[in-house]
Parts: sequence; structure tokens; C-alpha cells
Amino acid sequence: MILFLNRMTLSFARSPRLPALTLWLLLGLAGCGGGGGGGAAPAPAPAPAPAPAPVAVPDPVVKPSVSSARVYAGEYVQFTAGDTQAGVSWRWEFSDGSQADGRVVERRLAQAGSYTATAVGQNSVGVLVRASSTVQVDPPAAVLVRANGALVPGCSGLHCAVDADGHYAGPNAGVGIWRYRNSGTSARTLDLDIANVQAGQAVTLVFSNGENTDASELPAAGSLAAALGAAEPRVRALQASETDAREARHDAAHAHALDASRRQWLDDLHDADRATTSQPAAEVQTRSRALAATAIGSTRVWNDLFDDPAKPVPFTATAQSSCAAGKRRLVFWIDQKLSDARTVQAAQLEPLRNSFCGDQGGFARTINLLGDVWGSSEVAARPWLIQETASDLQDVHIVVTDQMGADGGVAGYFFGLNNSLRTRSARYANSNEALAFFINGTGLARDPTFYASTLVHELTHMVNYHQRSIRRSTSHDSWLEETSAMATEDLLAETITPGANKIIRSRMPSYLRSGAGTALLDWASSADNVNYGVGGSLAAFLNRRYGSAWAQQIVTGCDGVTSYVCLDTVLRRLGAEGLPDEWERMGTSLFGGMPQRHAPAGYGLPQIQTDSFWLMGGDTVALADTRKAAPLQNLTRFGRTSHTYLDEQVPAGATRYQRRGVRVPAGAVLTVVLR
Repeated sequence: MILFLNRMTLSFARSPRLPALTLWLLLGLAGCGGGGGGGAAPAPAPAPAPAPAPVAVPDPVVKPSVSSARVYAGEYVQFTAGDTQAGVSWRWEFSDGSQADGRVVERRLAQAGSYTATAVGQNSVGVLVRASSTVQVDPPAAVLVRANGALVPGCSGLHCAVDADGHYAGPNAGVGIWRYRNSGTSARTLDLDIANVQAGQAVTLVFSNGENTDASELPAAGSLAAALGAAEPRVRALQASETDAREARHDAAHAHALDASRRQWLDDLHDADRATTSQPAAEVQTRSRALAATAIGSTRVWNDLFDDPAKPVPFTATAQSSCAAGKRRLVFWIDQKLSDARTVQAAQLEPLRNSFCGDQGGFARTINLLGDVWGSSEVAARPWLIQETASDLQDVHIVVTDQMGADGGVAGYFFGLNNSLRTRSARYANSNEALAFFINGTGLARDPTFYASTLVHELTHMVNYHQRSIRRSTSHDSWLEETSAMATEDLLAETITPGANKIIRSRMPSYLRSGAGTALLDWASSADNVNYGVGGSLAAFLNRRYGSAWAQQIVTGCDGVTSYVCLDTVLRRLGAEGLPDEWERMGTSLFGGMPQRHAPAGYGLPQIQTDSFWLMGGDTVALADTRKAAPLQNLTRFGRTSHTYLDEQVPAGATRYQRRGVRVPAGAVLTVVLR
């Protein structure tokens, strides 16, 4: 028996795949007593391993803080629960009954009163720790208006570091702003003396000419007081921007299209003189939705008229998809060359469809904001225009192609010539006879977010053409036409491209990098112009000051006046002191440097909710080092609607900031910003 077991055990040792049950049986047999001999003594069981000592899990450390303990109603506040801690989850409980998850959260405090935020940290074993912070919310602030003939405080209230006596309240009180407006007829000089400063603080002198005429003299910064020595140079992190270069090419091409549209407006103004509302019905040939019956998948020839309406560049495109937007139908076309090269296919239209279609898409919201793209009795009274009826509306066509000018540099364009019948005159012989705009296909494939915003820009031009040129026989100058289109892009950014606002992320930084000096009213068509950066910055600033009201009123409320008077009048109607004042505030907000949160009232580009729009904020303090250093020194012209500035640091050892002989031209405003 023992021999057998030994053999069996040996056999088992040579058979590693023997089932566990067999092993158990063998071990059982080996443990049984046989005859008079007894079995071997069982091996002692191994001692159990000692249990590991429990790892202590620390309680969460909750130290809530807020971006500002006192704010105006409508401001956004950032709440931070404490430092990052491994294994800790966070949530917030607010006194209005709402909650939010995350270590850092942001809330808009809309109502005046006391607002409590409680941070709750929970570790991996379930220990909860709470701590609260309180924010005092004040009623919205009244904006301090400027005075003439003296350097006076330019801000007051929360976030303003100027005390009741006009003195600087110190770097921890906010941003210090002082202003001087020269309302005289010749240049004035003044001396600056601001106490309680610290070495290294940023000081910016912003000169603004918001008038409709060039300044007769140039501004000058004078010199630092001798006792202060030389100002410390500010370090610059200037970088060549590929985005700036690409957009400059797009903008120059777009400005060319705008020049063509000006010719179109003159045609429409002249022809309006011979239009009557009593045309015989037989002469008003309704052009009933020329392409609406076209099935998806069908083709047609479109004419690119960008370079010259008399020399069209025809191309074939396929109707890839359509959608509803409000009461109209949108049709998306792709140039067959792009399809054949697989550069743009139907799937790549989805970002445009998603942003543009539907009752809450970019198209419908633009129409609700500014007015429809076509129709009304004014169209019916002009038989040379494509026609529609209330029950049979024209479609709007988005044509994706690279056939846009010889260099293909334009991102997109709308041309009102296409709204006319070919029989209107020889100039219209190549009209596409459709409500259409054209989008650069290669660019769309590379950056769909940029081109979703471009669609809204071109749609605004289409609306303006109808609402102003056709309905009111007037039009904006190029600078206001383009500024209005960028205003719509900014207002609708969160609808069409959530989290990606082209005006804040691209237009505003390009103006900052330019070093100012560009006259908005002198709209340029060259590839090195920064007019779009200037106009986009103004649009963003006014949107955050007045919501969408100013953008609506420059469409419908400015008949028979120049574009400058139009915008100035609209702003005064909304409670502003006028365009020159808003121009100064915008320039100071950009070049003086203002935080996204908690800038003094009347300045900055805060994140806001206004009307039904949510607008991204812009932090120009964070972008301060992208500005050119001291462009004032190289200024040769202080043009109408332009800015310039001097930027420096308080010298080492100084407790006062003093400058002598600062020259302010007639009609200009000097703003001193200390932060």
C-alpha cells in the first residue's frame, strides 16, 4: 500500500495537469491508516500572514475661496473649494438651492443680496467635510461718465481702485482708471502724479480719438519725472501668428467682395427711383423657388462672380442635403471637384447643418434678431428681383466650393447681384438668380468651427442687403457693415460653436497684437490690414455693454444718416454718452488691460448673459504681453476712430508715478490705467 501510494505520488508529480479532485483523493488515501501501521504525521498548517496595517485616509481639507467677495448683480463668480487632493470628490451647495459638482465652479449671481456657497469634500472612505463662503451681491452699478478739462477718476464702486477723493487706493483694490478729455480746439498738456504705487506695477496711457475727423496734432507721453529715472521695460512675448496671416488673407479678399457690394447698392438705389408699387401683375413674374424642387443628389451649374461679374467662373455642384430653418429651406451644395477629390463630402457638412439648421439654429436666430433675408412689398415692387410669395418662399443656398477668386483666399462671400434676374441688365447676365452665399471648401475641411461662424457672418450681410438696401434704400459704410456682421458672430457664438468664439479668440487678440493705430472708419482692403480686428473688438465690447439692442437698431433705426451718426445715435438712444465715449472705453479695456471677471463698471469684456444670449468673456490682462511696446513713439497720424498707447512699469524704488508734459490732442481722450 505504501509502495502503491509512493508510485501514485510519483505519477502525480509527473502529471501537472491532474485534476484537483484526483489530488484530493490521493491525499486522502495517503492520510488513512492501513493494517497495523499508521500513516505519516500531517504537516503543520502554515501560519497565516499578518493582516496589513490599515492605511490612514486623511480627511478632506476644505478651504473655499471666491474670485471676489463683493460683486455686482449679473457678474460671474468663480468658487474654488481648496487645493487638489487625491481621492477627494467635490460638490457645491448654494443658498439658492442649486448644486454643482467640481472643485472649481462658476456661477452668475443675478440677484442682489447675500449669497452663500458651501463646498463639500468627500474622501475615499466617505468622510464629508463642509465649509462655506459668502458673497455680497450689490445692485448693478451706474457707469461713471467722463468730465471735461481735468484728469478725473474714470471709475467708481466695486473693482475700482480709485477712492472717493480721486486717489489711488492701492493694488489690492482693483484697477485704477483716470481720464482727461480735451474738449478744446487745440492740444493740451498735463502732468500726471499718482501716489501709493509699487515698483513693477503696470501703467498704461491710452489715447483715444473717437471723433469722425483726424486729430490735428499727435499725442505725446512727455517724460517721467527726473527723480524717477527711466521706466522699466516690459517684457514682450510677441509671436508671429499663423492665424493672423491666414485671416488677413481672408479679410482682404472679403473686403474686395464688399467693394463689389457697394456697387450693387448703387444699382439698387438708382433702380428704386423707377420702381412703383402698381406694376401690372403680368409684369411681376414670380420666380417661384427656382431650386426648391431640385431633388437631393441633382446637380446644377453655379457661377462664381467674385473676381468679375462679367467673367463668371462656372462650376457644377451637387445638392447634398437640405433642412428647415424657421419658415425657409436651406440647401447645401458641394462643388463636384471637391467631391471627386474627396476634400469635402456630405459628412463634412454636418457641422454646418448642426449649427445652422432648426428653429434654434444660427439661421433662425439671426433672422429673429435682425429680420428676414427676402420678401416684403419692396421686393414685389421691383420685377427685376427674384420673387417670392408668403406661401412659396425662396430657398437659401450654401454653396461649398474653392472657385472663389483667382487666389482662392476668401473664406466666404455673399453678393447681392445674385438676388436679381438675369434680364435686369447686361451686368446681371450671369446672376445665379438665388439667395446664395459661397463657402471655401478646403478651409471648411480644415476648420469647420471657423466656417460655421463665417456662415453667420455672411448671413448678416444677406439680411442687411434686404433690410437696408432693398427695403430702406440705404446701406452702411464698409466699417459698420462688417462690424455688424461680427457682432452677430459674437452674439450667436455659443449657439453655433459652443466654447469657441471667433471674435474673442481671434479678432480681439489680433487687434491687441497690432499695436493699435488703425482707423476703423478708414476701411482697408489690403492683406496687412487689421480693420476686422478693430471692428470685431468694438462689436464684442458693445455686445457686452448693450446686449443685442444696438445690433438690431443699426439695421432698422438709421435711415437717412451716415454710418458714424447712425452708431452714435443708436448708442445715445440706449443711454450711452456717445460713440467717442464708448470708443475710449473699448480701447482702454483692450490696451489698458482688464480682467475677465470683476473689471470696473463700464470697462472690460466680461462673460455675461444678455437677452437670450450667453457671451464669452475676454481677459486682456492675460494678453497684455502680446501688445507691441510703446507704439506711440512711432505714430505719424492720429486718425479718426483710432487708439494709441504707452505701456510701462513703475520704476524700482518709486512710490509715485509722475509724468510731465503729456500732450492730448483736441477732441481726444487720455486714460491712465494702473494695475
